Amino acid sequence: PSWHRQTRTAHRRQPIMADEQTNARHKPKKEGLAKTTQRRAADARAGAKASGKHTTKAFGVANLGRSKRSVQRNADRGHRKEFVPAARRDGQAAPVVVVVCGPAGSGKSTLIRSLVKLHTRHALPEVKGPVTVVSGKDKRLTFIECPDDACAMIDLAKVADLVLLTVDAAFGFE
Repeated sequence: PSWHRQTRTAHRRQPIMADEQTNARHKPKKEGLAKTTQRRAADARAGAKASGKHTTKAFGVANLGRSKRSVQRNADRGHRKEFVPAARRDGQAAPVVVVVCGPAGSGKSTLIRSLVKLHTRHALPEVKGPVTVVSGKDKRLTFIECPDDACAMIDLAKVADLVLLTVDAAFGFE
């Protein structure tokens, strides 16, 4: 259509020669986020150069309150492991004697180590002889591992308050 050609030609611009073209000069920002950031960076660089030191922000913690809480929480966690209940020494009752017996390889030592860790929060590397644990102000527990011997079982049955029998489930009850 004819009206289409007219609008197309009306919007066309003539090419401008390089010496005739004038563009607006770039105006540097005077305010705003970009300018504020540039100013702060320049001030930090000038301060670091003047003092001869690193910028303090680069070596500081991001959140001082969170860091203090983290340090305190770790200290409390370590202190909780070191806590020992104060046992009365004046009219002290005898400890409860717990004898753990069973065949070899049935898990007697593992059970005693688990019970010691439950009451003290410390790992026991190996069980040698009777192990006494303070489990409260007035309560102490003594764990004894019984050897796989009939005479030892009879002797420990005379002094035991509680006997735990461990069984290897691979063999069953026979």
